[in-house]
Amino acid sequence: MSGGSSTGSYAADWLVNPLSELELGAALTFVTAPESMLRMDNDGALRFTDLGIFSAGARYSFAKRFELAGGASLLAKQPSYLDEPVFSGGNLALRFALAEKWALWAQGAGGPLLADLGGWGTAATGLQARTRLDRTIQVQAALGGSATKLFMGDDSGRPWFGEVSAHGETVLRTPRGETAGWIGVDYRVPVYHDDGNLDIDPQIRLNFEVGLMLGYVDNWDLSMVYTLIDRGDYSDPATTLPMLDGGFDQQQLMFAASRRFELADDEDKEDVRKWIAE
Repeated sequence: MSGGSSTGSYAADWLVNPLSELELGAALTFVTAPESMLRMDNDGALRFTDLGIFSAGARYSFAKRFELAGGASLLAKQPSYLDEPVFSGGNLALRFALAEKWALWAQGAGGPLLADLGGWGTAATGLQARTRLDRTIQVQAALGGSATKLFMGDDSGRPWFGEVSAHGETVLRTPRGETAGWIGVDYRVPVYHDDGNLDIDPQIRLNFEVGLMLGYVDNWDLSMVYTLIDRGDYSDPATTLPMLDGGFDQQQLMFAASRRFELADDEDKEDVRKWIAE
């Protein structure tokens, strides 16, 4: 998903919700990996249910063109050989609809690094667009850029790197939006990095995602998303990051639910329908 977009948008005609609504959601993500830097004596393998991340967030859509979203993540479960803090990270995103099927977005996120090494922060922005091939088939893409910085004490030199990204998705949905499924590919190319006093070597990354959303119950969205995250090579630690969530090659299986609360009255809804029709 690009720039904190709503899961419900996959089954809708819009990229940014034109109605005034408040959306509350929660998710549980299972993280697995065949190998990582977490534990060298057994390749740091993470098996299903070894590591679980609970996330909760809110999204507010307003003024027909804006969405503001934010959330936080907590470690619900970690391997016995780790002792990481419960707080895993937070994020904040703003989306603006240029048109019904065009959106600009900006997003910031941050959290702690492994082993009490410090923290990390990421800022990203981009443009997202969608076209409809049929009532049941949509294609959407996004172009953007991001910068990630590591805060590991003054002696680290605060290393950081920048990436450009391209994201493409094919979406299959029912005509009235009761359910939707999608397949997506995320391609990221590092364009600059500053090692500071550390050795970092960001690599070209290719991520894969497949998801399913059920929205046939009024104001409820249930979803399941499977993601393959590419992050460097286990044999070359400089190409990875000391982070649990996305810091090394891993697979993530997320189960999520969200509830929407309508804030618009009937007159506002009619105004939105006219605005979309124009």
